Order: sequence, then C-alpha cells, then structure tokens
Amino acid sequence: MQQSKSATRKIQKVASTVSVENDIELTRLLLSLAMDIARVRAKSDLMNLVKERFSSFFSFSHCTISVPSGRPQHYKAFMLDTSSLIKEHTQYHELVTADWPIGVEWMVAAIDKGEPFICHLAKMKAAGELTDNMQIVYDAGVAETLNCGLIFENEVIGVLSFFSKTPDNFQLAIFPVVKAISSHISLAVANIMARDEIEQKIREREALLSISDAIGRLKDRTGLLELINTQLKKLFRFTYSLVVKLSDDEQSCAAFLLDPDSTSRSHPDYETISSRRYPVNDGMISHILAANAPLVIDIEKEATAVNAPDYMIMQFNAGLRECVGVTLRDNNQRPMGIILFYADGKGWFNANVQNLIHAVSFHLATAMVNISHHEYIQAREAENEMLLSISHSIASISDKSKLVPTIKKILQTRLNFSDIAIVQYNVAKGLYKVILEDCEKANQHQDFEGIAFREYSLQDGLHNRVMASDSAVLLSVAALQKVGGIHFDFLAEAGINEIAGVRLMHNNEVFGGMTLLAENINSFSADDMRLIERFSYHLSGLVANMLANEAIQQREKEKEILLSFSADIARTRGAEALIAVMRQRLKSIFHFNDITVGIFNAEKTAFKVLVADVEERRTSHPEFKEIAFAEYPIADGIHDMLLHSDKPELFYIENLLMKNPGRHPGIQFIFERGIKEIAGVKLVNQNEDIGFITMLSEERNSFRHRDLHLLKGISDQVAVAVANILADEKIGQQLKEINGYKEKLEEEKLYLQQEISSVYTHTDIIGAGPEMQRVFHMLSQVSFAQSTVLILGETGTGKELIARAIHNGSPRKNKLMVKVNCAALPANLIESELFGHERGSFTGAIERRIGKFELANHGTLFLDEIGEMPLDLQVKLLRAIQEREIERIGGKSTIKTDVRIIAATNRNLQKEVAEGRFRSDLYYRLNVFPIVLPPLRDRKEDISLLAAHFIERFARSTGRKNIKLSSTAMKQLTAYNWPGNVRELEHVLERSILLTQGNIIREIHLSSQPKSEAKVRQEEDFSRTLDEMERDYILGVLNKCKGKIFGPGGAAEILGLHVSTLNHRIRKLGIQKEHTYFLKKP
Repeated sequence: MQQSKSATRKIQKVASTVSVENDIELTRLLLSLAMDIARVRAKSDLMNLVKERFSSFFSFSHCTISVPSGRPQHYKAFMLDTSSLIKEHTQYHELVTADWPIGVEWMVAAIDKGEPFICHLAKMKAAGELTDNMQIVYDAGVAETLNCGLIFENEVIGVLSFFSKTPDNFQLAIFPVVKAISSHISLAVANIMARDEIEQKIREREALLSISDAIGRLKDRTGLLELINTQLKKLFRFTYSLVVKLSDDEQSCAAFLLDPDSTSRSHPDYETISSRRYPVNDGMISHILAANAPLVIDIEKEATAVNAPDYMIMQFNAGLRECVGVTLRDNNQRPMGIILFYADGKGWFNANVQNLIHAVSFHLATAMVNISHHEYIQAREAENEMLLSISHSIASISDKSKLVPTIKKILQTRLNFSDIAIVQYNVAKGLYKVILEDCEKANQHQDFEGIAFREYSLQDGLHNRVMASDSAVLLSVAALQKVGGIHFDFLAEAGINEIAGVRLMHNNEVFGGMTLLAENINSFSADDMRLIERFSYHLSGLVANMLANEAIQQREKEKEILLSFSADIARTRGAEALIAVMRQRLKSIFHFNDITVGIFNAEKTAFKVLVADVEERRTSHPEFKEIAFAEYPIADGIHDMLLHSDKPELFYIENLLMKNPGRHPGIQFIFERGIKEIAGVKLVNQNEDIGFITMLSEERNSFRHRDLHLLKGISDQVAVAVANILADEKIGQQLKEINGYKEKLEEEKLYLQQEISSVYTHTDIIGAGPEMQRVFHMLSQVSFAQSTVLILGETGTGKELIARAIHNGSPRKNKLMVKVNCAALPANLIESELFGHERGSFTGAIERRIGKFELANHGTLFLDEIGEMPLDLQVKLLRAIQEREIERIGGKSTIKTDVRIIAATNRNLQKEVAEGRFRSDLYYRLNVFPIVLPPLRDRKEDISLLAAHFIERFARSTGRKNIKLSSTAMKQLTAYNWPGNVRELEHVLERSILLTQGNIIREIHLSSQPKSEAKVRQEEDFSRTLDEMERDYILGVLNKCKGKIFGPGGAAEILGLHVSTLNHRIRKLGIQKEHTYFLKKP
C-alpha cells in the first residue's frame, strides 16, 4: 500500500512537472524511453522494458500485450509475462492459445481511441459484463486491470494490460503517463510484428521449399503424414489433420490419410466411421468442394444441426470446435480430395493461415497424385499377386464346397464384404439360381434355405445388369427392393445393404455371375470394383469347367438313381408296395418324415391321398384316417400350386396358415402334429395331370432346391406307376363287375335251366268256366302295368302259372322272372337268398353271392308262399320294395334295384295280420292288385279240358298214343272233391296212365283212404283252417316217428322238409312236446 502511494506521488510530481514546472524533463524521460525501445529486438526485451519503466510509477502483478486475432473485436496473446499469477489456473493454456472477444462496447471504444481504462472485475461480474476469458482472470485472483489501446498509424495494433490483485490499485492520475508511454510501446510492437511477419514469411517460404523437395521423394501415405505433422505444424497451429479422397464419379469420399494423433480415436465408433464411405452432398464436404479457397467450418454449429453426419458429431464429442478444409485438385483442376485441419478451439485459422493452407494445398495435391499413382502400381502388383495366389489356390480344388470359402478368405484381405455367392444363369428360360455360397450374414435368417436357392427371374434389376455389363456392377439393396423381389427383401432383413456383381463368361457366353454382399453402403471403391472384374476372368473358366464336370457327374448319379428307382418301381404291385419303395429310395436323397401320393379328381377341383407312409406321431390320432384320406378342394395353397407348376415346389406350413387361418383342416392337422415344411411335385402321365407326391418334414429348411429337381425325374416314373395302379384298380373293379355279371348270368342260366324243365306258357292255363274267365280278365288288366300283384288260392290252383302269365304279358317279358319259395328255405337263409351276401359275411360264406332281387333286376320277382316269411325278414322285404334298394349281408353299400313283385300264398293273410303273424304294412304294400284263384271243386266244368290236356302231355312224354278216358273214369274225376286241386288232378292222371295197360283209362286211381276217413277229412276241409289241418298232420307224423325230427325215419324225411323248415313250422304252429301222445305212454 505504501508502494502504491509512493508511486502515486511520483506520478503526481511528474504530472506537476509536465503541466507547470518542467516540460523539458518529461520530454527527456520520454526520449530516454524511446531510445530504449529503439534497441528492443525481441518480445522478451520489450516485456522487461515495460515492466521496468512502469513499475517505477505504479504497482501491478504482471502485464501482457495482446494483438488482434483476425476476427472482429477478438484478440490473442502477443507477449506474456512469465511471472503471471494466472499460470496456475487450469484453463491458462486455453486462455493464452485461443482468441477472445472484447465483449463490452465502452472497452472497445476506449481501445479504438487509445485511451487508458480500468476494469473492476467484481463490478463487471455483478453487471454481467465479464467475458469467458475475463472470468478466468477473475477466478485466478485478479481484482482489476489497467488497459490501453496501442495505436500505430491510426490503427489499433494491440492492447497493453496491467493486472492487480488489489482493488482500486490503479488511479486516474497515471492515465497521462500510461497514454504517453503507450505510443512508444506501440511503435515497438509494430516493429516486432513487422519483423515477425518477415521471419514468418521466410519460414513459410523455406517450409514450402522444404515441402516441395520432400514431396518429390514421397511414395506412401506415412511419409505424407510425417511431413504434415512436422513441417506444417511449424507454419501454423492445428490439433490434427485428415485427408479424404473422392471416388472416381465424385459422388462419395473416404479417408485417405488418418492422423494417429487424432483426438477422435478414443471414440467407440472411430474405426467404423473412419472406414466408411460418405456421400459428398452431406453439407460440409460439398461446401468445401464448392469453395475456391480454404473454408473454415464451425464444428459445434454443424454437429448440433438437424441430420448432422455421424463423423461431425464424433469430432464434436472429441472436443474439436473448428476445422478448415481445402480442395486438392490434380493437374487438370479436377477435384480428387480434401485436406482438413482440426482445432480444439476457435479462431485458430485466420486469413494468414488460410492463405498458407491454400499455398500448401497445391503441394499436397501433387503428393496425393504421386502417392495414388504409386499405390495404383502397388495395388496392381498386389492384385496380380492375389489373382495368382487365388488361381494357384483354386486350381487344385476338386470339391466345389471348398471353392467359395477359399475365394472368400483371400478376397476379404482386400475387400470389405460379408457374403459371397456364385449363380448360374439359364438364359433360355430367363432364370438364375445360386449354386455356390458362403453367406455368414444372410444364412442367419430363418428363411435362408427356402429363399436363397430358389430360381429367380434374370430381369430382377441386378442380374440383368450384371449380365449386360462388361465391368463389375454396384447396386444398393434399397434400390433393388423398389424393382421388386422377395430375395431383396430377404437380404435387407438379413442386414445386407450393398451388392457388387460381375458376370462370368466362357467361350464368349455368359453362364453365370458372382455377387459380393456387404452390410454397409459404399463398401466397394473403384479399385475394389476393378479387382472384382479382373478376378472374374480367372474364376469364369474354373467355374465353367467345374459346372460341366458336375453336370456330367450329376447326370450319371441321377441316371443311376432313376434307373434303380425305375427297376424297383417296375417290381411293385399296388399302392402300398409303391410307397414303401419311394420311402426307401427318397430317404437317401431327401430329409423328410412322411410321404404321400395323391390323385386329382377328373375335373381337377379336388384331391385325395391315394397312399401314405406316415409316422406314428400322426397315425396314432383317432381321426387320422378320416382326415388324411378325405377328399379336399384343391384350392388350399399347396395342391393348386402343384397342379399349375411344372417343377417341384416348397411350402412353409406356418406361412400358409397365417395367410388363411382355419381354412384347411388337413394342413392344420399336420401342423399341430409337428410338420413344418412340404416339398411336392405333380404327377403327369400322357400329358394329363393325375396326382402329386408330397414329402413332409418336421424341420424347417429340410429340402434344398438344388436337390428338388431330381424329384421331377422321379415323379415321371411314379406317375406311370400310379396310372397303372389306377388302371389296375379300374380293371379290378371292371372285373369285379364282370364277375358279378358272370355270376348273375350263371344264376340266370341255372334258373332258366330249372325253369325250362317246367316251362309253362299262357296256353297252359286252361279254363272255360266263368271263374277262370274272370281271372283271365284280371290278367289282361294288370299284365302291362308295373303294379304289385298278390295271388291268393289253395295249394295246387296254379298260382305260379298265373304269375308267369302276368310276367310274360308285361314289358319285362324279355327279362327274368325269378321265383323264391319262402316256405322251402330255412329262416336263416331267406335273407341271403333274397339279398345276397359278401364273402366272409357269415360262417360258410366262402364266396360272394348275388341275391334274387339283383338277379331279377329289370324283371319280375315271384315270392311264392309269402305268408311263410318270418316277421323279422318281412321288415327288410318291405324296405326293399318301398326304397327299391337292397344291401347284401356283410355289404357296405346299397344296390339300386328295379323289380316287379308278384306274391302268392295259400294263407288267409288278413287273418294272419289280425293274429300278428304277418305285418300289416307289408300286406297293404302287396295287396295292390289281388287275384283269387278258384279251387278245382268250384270249376268242375274245366275238369274234362284239364284231363284231356294232361293225358295228351303225359302220353307224349311216355311215347303212347290215342289214350282216352272212359265215361266211368270221367265220372270218377267229376265226383271227386280234389283237395289238391289242379296239381292233384295232374298227378292222379299221370299215375292212372302209368297203371293203364291199354289205350283207354277205365279207372282213376285216386288216393286210397277209408271212406269213413275220407268223409271225416271232407268235413274237416270245411270246418277247419289250413293251419289247423297242417298242425294235426305234423302232430300225426311226429307221433308216428315217436318225436324224432331229423335223421333216417325222422319227421323231416317223411314230410320231405328241411329240418330247419320243419322246426320253423313247429314253432309257428305252436306245437309243444306235451301235445304228442307217445310221450304219455309208459
């Protein structure tokens, strides 16, 4: 404090002397200072002189001289005091190396006028007037500063500043001295700046000459980097540099020379960003290319802008704030690159620096041209070595699976790609397919196998360009997606964004192409594309030869497989044998779980499985057969595709169900039981689509497209086998039908032979009486109709003759009339007799047999003794008559029939219905047109006619002629009651002829019986029903046989009935054991 007061007194004394007492003394003092300043040659000398002279007038901690930085109202350090108390501050280096603004207008005005002024930092802080640099000074402990602008030739060339830790240290009284002395210091500063400028120009000139000399010796990027970091850093300040090179089309750029001192190297994405290619229209690059001089870029502004490039954000995060860039041009002024210098702060690159950079850029451009040319030569040599290495490496490869991995390993030492594929073109069909690949990126996609190995159109936007171009082609996947194609969508999903492709030629014909797939855009440079093109020349011949050899081997292998398969197929008989052979053979080629062979219907609107070999996981399901072998509409997304495709197809079940959930029960069934993928092909025989083969797998991507083409050759043989199987089945069905017809014909033949022996004609019905005339009239009414006829009458009245007369007079006369005697057949065989049976339907059914309904189809069925039919069979008979269809015993289907029914009985059906022994519904169904035949005793006027007819017929058959009846014999005939009716008359006359010795029958040999018994029987005929008489008759026979029914001497033998028929009659008539008297005898 005392020192400050002493200095103030000195200044006051000097000032007093100047103004009042002694102007000469002040002049002498200034002249002495001027002389000292004139001897100053260095900044340090001037700083020492300033500190020495001013310290005698007032106290201060240190002082500085700043000069304009080049930016308006911005200054930078020119001379620094080594004793500065700010040196210990953490931001001291940033303060003295950066330029800083004069942020207050009154300070700017004072500097411009060369007037001293004091900055009270605490007050300015309170007023918000402290700039960043002044804040650092204040934080370092400075309380106030005394400043004065340095004016030289009416221009501010600097600012002289004194710093004090003590508030109010500087007084206004010293302002005149400061101003007076500052003018002399201005001169010294101007001189030093002039000398520095001259020296700087000398250094720059020397540096440029040195650079020019060094550039002539440069051959690589390392030398250029060393030159930049040693020589250029002597000329101007920068943190690090970067050289980028433009692509040949000037649309993109990439790093050409990276500075290892880059502060961005610590950024996690540095390697990725620095190796990436960038479009030139990203903002900064395009602006630099458009400028004719170096361009300063504000990194903070660019990095915080919308859509800022990632490299700009990385540089900003690394602490960089400014850069300057200039275009490097070749001798033809064509831009080939850019050099960039980066700074941690702002204001480093003033006009002088920019001019220097502009001058240096010409030399750097020359260096870049030389290095690029040298690298081009080296690259060509390296390419040649690489191509020779590849040729040598692949020349000995015989296994094609090793070809692409070998190529990929070598190419990846020079090129940036992840996947490689070689495709084969089918120019005739306009298709291509992948034949070799090594895709570490794309094959991670779940649909790789299903998509990568399909056939695709050559006109897909990629391979049509590759095929037409003499050089390698570079395309983005995004652009190809716009053209269309699921394979490009697949590549995009797999992370592939760029494709380089080149064609493969052999004998001047394009046969394929090679594609390299990269994750990043701009992965391939022009040099890379040239290398790819050159490599294709070496690869083409090798791949062509390999494909040719492989084609030969494949043809031989396929021929062997097909011949073997053909031999096995030829030995198969039936669908089951076929599917067994197919599974055995195809399992060696394909991976599948189930295999099916199916057929289309004639209209190709539906399909069904003919035969299948399916694993237990699915066959164990209770509904498997119902679902698997049902008929389905063809439009299910699989079989319609197979029908319309000429090649094998591959299907993913999950994808089908996602498109049409719940639409296909069969597909849903197999999916729920593990099937994920289906490969199939249609079967074509003689240009007709007859069916399909499908192989089903529980694993996705089980089928390789490269193998599926073999399925086409196999399908041709299977188609023939399936056609033969279908033909065999058809022939078998036809043979079955023929056998049916044969059986029917044999049945008809047998039946006709039986009928011939007892053939009747309409003339066999003899009757002139009114009763018979009524019957004849009814015959004429019903014969031509289709109505059911019920013939009623006693035994022997000629019911069968009437039935045959109806048939012969009907439109069905050219077909059979089949007779069934319902009383003559056992109850358990009547159903089989009527409806037929299948082989094995019951014990003893050793072969199939057609029933009488089928035999009488389109003809007439005569059911004689219909009243004897069991009740349970009456139901089935009624259904057959009403529905006009039958079902064989043991059969699974109904058979349509067209039969006219004629029934006959000697029973009173109305009484049978009333007593529950005959169904009323069947009775009404039969009783459509009843005809009642009169007994012979009611038409005795016809006995003579009948007798004459029978005598003539029997005489003819016995070889006797002119046999006559005597009047006595005729009286016997007319007197007899004829309980057996016409049949009894016929038999009596036959017996009488045989017993007659001459030509005249004089006595009729009637049945011998006592007259009393005859009388009783005659009376019984009128007092009891037929059932009652039959019951008594059977009882009599049973008593005679002592209850024995079957065997020699049994009732069945005596009655001439089958045992089962007799048992049926016994049960029906209610005969019990207690009714037989022989049981009561002791």
